[in-house]
Amino acid sequence: MQNRKNSPSTGDYMRMGIDVGSHYLAVVLLDRYNGIRFWHYCNHHGHIEQALRDSIHKIGLDTTVVYRVAVTGSGAGELKGCGPYRDTVVATLAGAQFLARRPVRQVISVGASSFFLILTDGEGHYLNHRTNTACASGTGAFLEQQAMRIGVSIEEFGTLAQEADVIPPVAARCSVFAKSDIIHLQQEGMPKACIVAGLCRGMTEGILDTLLGGQTLEGDTAFVGGVALNRAIENFMRERIGEHLLRVPHPQLATALGAALYAGEYGLDVCGELQFRVENVGKDKRLRRAPLTLKMSSYPQFRWADSYCDREGTEVGLIRHPGRKAKVEGVLGIDIGSTSTKAVLTDLKGEPLLFLYRKTLADPVEACRKLFRAVRELLEKHEFDLILRGVGTTGSGRKFIRMVFNG
Repeated sequence: MQNRKNSPSTGDYMRMGIDVGSHYLAVVLLDRYNGIRFWHYCNHHGHIEQALRDSIHKIGLDTTVVYRVAVTGSGAGELKGCGPYRDTVVATLAGAQFLARRPVRQVISVGASSFFLILTDGEGHYLNHRTNTACASGTGAFLEQQAMRIGVSIEEFGTLAQEADVIPPVAARCSVFAKSDIIHLQQEGMPKACIVAGLCRGMTEGILDTLLGGQTLEGDTAFVGGVALNRAIENFMRERIGEHLLRVPHPQLATALGAALYAGEYGLDVCGELQFRVENVGKDKRLRRAPLTLKMSSYPQFRWADSYCDREGTEVGLIRHPGRKAKVEGVLGIDIGSTSTKAVLTDLKGEPLLFLYRKTLADPVEACRKLFRAVRELLEKHEFDLILRGVGTTGSGRKFIRMVFNG
C-alpha cells in the first residue's frame, strides 16, 4: 500500500471519502470524472466500525479497481490507517462548492453536534470560519432529541412543520428552555405541527444569531449538513438570508465529498485489501479506563394479579383482583408529564388496585384516552365493574387535562 500524489495514467480508479461524524457516517465514492458512483449515509449509533463495514459491503468492492481513500470528521480517529485525514472545515468547503457547481461566498454547515460558517474570498478560497460553542443546542442532535420528545420521526419533522398555520415562539437556544416551552404549548393543546414549526424557527434563529452576530451575508451561501435536509429550517433560513441561500443536492454528503476530492491527490491506493482493513479496524484497541460495571441494588419484588402491555403501548398492572362481578368504587390519579403519562386507581380506602403507564408523545389528551381505553379493556377481561368517584390530575399537563375530564 503506497501513498501516491499523482493520478495513475492508466487503469480505472475510484476516490472514496469517509466522513465520521459524532452521530452519522457518510461514505461517498467518486469516479475519475467526478461522478458520484455510490453514497451511503446512516446513523452509526456509536458503532463506527460496523457502520463502515455495512457501507463497504453495499459498495461491493471490485478488486480490479484502485480505490483512493481519505477520512474526515470528528470521529475519524477511529479509522486510523484507512487513509489520510482531511480537516473537516476544509473538506466541507470543497464538498459544498462541488455540490453547488460553483464557488460560493459562504457555507453554513449544521451537523449532529456542531454548526459553523465558512467565509471565502468569493472565488472559493478559504478565509475564515466561525463555529458554535460546546453546547449542542441548535444542532441535529438537539433536533432529534426534541423530535423524540414530541413523538415525531426526524424524517417527517420538516414536512410536518410546513403544515403549521400558527408558529408559536420556542426558546430553542437551550434544551431545557425548549422543553419548558413545549410543555406549555402542550398544556394549551397546540397541534404538533405548530410546535414543530416553532422549534424549527427557533433553532434557525439561534444558529444565525450565533454565526452572524448581527451581520448580513453577501453573495451565494451554500447550506449543507444533515440538518439541511429539513426543508422547514431551510425555508426559515432563507427568510433571514434571502434568495442567495443555495439548495444543493445531497447536502448531508458535503464533508465526505470533500474528503473524496482530497483522496484523488493524497489518498491511499488500496485494492481488495481495503475489505481486510475495514474488517480489522478497532480490534487492537486497548482499554483506556476500567470498563463500566452494573451493580444492582436489592429491590422489592412486586406481585401482580395481571400485567401486560396492550396493543396501543399502554403498560397495565392489576395489583389485586376484586373478584368476578364485583362492583368497585374508586378514584383515579393521573400524572401527565412531558414524556410519560401515568395513572393509579385506588379504592375508597386508598389501597391501590390498578397501575397504568404510557408515553405522552406530545398529545396529553390522546394519551389519557388510551389510558381509559386500557381500563375499559381490563374491566371486560376480568369481568368486574368500576364506579369512578373522582379524578385528580398532576404533572405538566394537569391544567389542560383537568378541564377535559372535569377533574
